[in-house]
Amino acid sequence: MRRARTAPARALALAIAAATVIATGAACSPWPDLDPTDVGNAPDPHLGDEVVRSTRALRIATVFQADALIVVYEEVGAGWHAVAVAPDTGAVTSLPSPPLRPGESIALGRAMAPARAVVAVLRELEIATFVLDGDRWTAWPTLAVDGSAAAVGQVLAHDGRVYVSYGDRVQVSDGGGWRDPIAAAGRVVLGGFDAATQWMLTDAGGTFAAVPVDASGAAGAAIAGPPGAGGAEESAINGDADGFVVAAGDALWRYQAGEFAAIAGLPALAGATPYSAPGHDRLVLTTTSAPQASWSLFDGDTLVSALEPFEPVLPCDCDPGTDPACPCVTHSIPYVNLRPAPDGLRLAMTTADEDQGDVGLFVRFLDLPFAGSPLLD
Repeated sequence: MRRARTAPARALALAIAAATVIATGAACSPWPDLDPTDVGNAPDPHLGDEVVRSTRALRIATVFQADALIVVYEEVGAGWHAVAVAPDTGAVTSLPSPPLRPGESIALGRAMAPARAVVAVLRELEIATFVLDGDRWTAWPTLAVDGSAAAVGQVLAHDGRVYVSYGDRVQVSDGGGWRDPIAAAGRVVLGGFDAATQWMLTDAGGTFAAVPVDASGAAGAAIAGPPGAGGAEESAINGDADGFVVAAGDALWRYQAGEFAAIAGLPALAGATPYSAPGHDRLVLTTTSAPQASWSLFDGDTLVSALEPFEPVLPCDCDPGTDPACPCVTHSIPYVNLRPAPDGLRLAMTTADEDQGDVGLFVRFLDLPFAGSPLLD
């Protein structure tokens, strides 16, 4: 018999936190006792490994780093926490708790080693940014913004620098202040990079233009995208400074040897968004929000289905209404979040489910391509 979790006893308040924050070098706060309680029901194995259990609502953000899935979550009314989940073993490692305020909406971004995570949060007319480096969160200089900044967009940390987008701007800091490399009339998004160069993509009259920004934050000469290509979609953070792929319009465009060329032979990709894949040519793309999303895998030449849309429902093959011994109830999973690994070989499926008033947070790693539904197969 499939073991689904007991029907929810109350509404589960879950939200995706949109940014990553770094604590100001504060010591790690004590990890709370969140051991599973004895509720007499085994979690459904389709959910994967249980990471934490709480009697409180959870607000969750995730980013799949090269070595682990980083989960930053708020236990509402109790505080913020962070853990790393190893994809090969499922082992959970406690990380320092980020210095966030109750109820904040954060942007959790990708960070390259030795940094493990980067968080940015809009606080009135300034953005606070924090980088998790080793066993401490380090506060970056505060970034002053005007009233047009409604939310933080992309956040990226590499080679001693942090890049933050908001509104139509991207600013960069090496820890000594912020610079605005591009005075653009339209939206700016981040592209491929190496230690010396970070590409930025901006709207340019029906197409996009790519601008190299050096380690000092100075912009070089722009390279125009193909006429009529449309604006660049987030995220073009893949490959490196010498070659990366941009999704624009309904096509993919590869930058190489100083120019952009269309990648031929692909189906129309209107609305497709590639996920960040620094250092890798393989890309995972999605067309809508998870879990009813169409996920595809681009290996550098061809595009194949990686995961078909699925309903966030755990079924039960008995009926407690007619069978008093039935241990489960078919029910929707209130929180399902999918994030690809940078190399595109796996998806991390993070779920939260309620059982008799307790909330369990689970992580399962799916090898790509994955056939069927993760909640059924």
